[in-house]
Amino acid sequence: MHRVPLLGLAALIACTSAPDAGPGADSNYLYLWTAGADSTQPDYLAVLDVTPSGDRYGSLVTTVPVPGRGNVPHHSEHELAPDNLLLANGFATGQSFTFDLNTPAEPRIIGQFGDLAGYSHPHTFARLPDGNVLATFQMGHDSAGMTPGGLVEMTPRGEVLRSSSSFGAGVPRGVRTYSVLPVPALDRAISTTTDMDDSNPHTASEIQVWRLSDLALLHTFKLAQGPL
Repeated sequence: MHRVPLLGLAALIACTSAPDAGPGADSNYLYLWTAGADSTQPDYLAVLDVTPSGDRYGSLVTTVPVPGRGNVPHHSEHELAPDNLLLANGFATGQSFTFDLNTPAEPRIIGQFGDLAGYSHPHTFARLPDGNVLATFQMGHDSAGMTPGGLVEMTPRGEVLRSSSSFGAGVPRGVRTYSVLPVPALDRAISTTTDMDDSNPHTASEIQVWRLSDLALLHTFKLAQGPL
């Protein structure tokens, strides 16, 4: 089974045997995490048949609507994990959904979560070698208001295993944890900062280094400002 990630609007291609195909036959499916043109309707995961040799190329197989309205589909995992579960978030509501793609043409929702471990608005999901997920959450809160978010290690269904705040010594309150890269061989993770809210005056200029085994924040580096 071969999987290729696509950059852009939360798109993912999975190549797998179709349920009605003969032995050795392969079908390609394109999964799109998207919103409809009608904002009164739910957001959904769409499945397209993109088998190059087939006569259904580009045809819509099915859609899987998610609860709520106006989630603003934003980010998903970049690659389909071996368990065939896909996490995707809606940035406006801070809600995330876990889709089961084990039956490729018939995905289903098996999990939904919002704030976890005191953090809100999850952004990036990165798989760890054991199949768990390392997620960035943009924001936290304290008595004075909004703070930087943090990292949360969780199961693919959103069950929290451990968490850690990005709000360390000398870290500005305007920092918003954005993307993360686990480096298991070095017991490290590296995260970046970018706020999805354009009204935040703080620019994205921090890189943070964590110990992966316990999510301890080790270092925060402030980069020089570029032209943007």
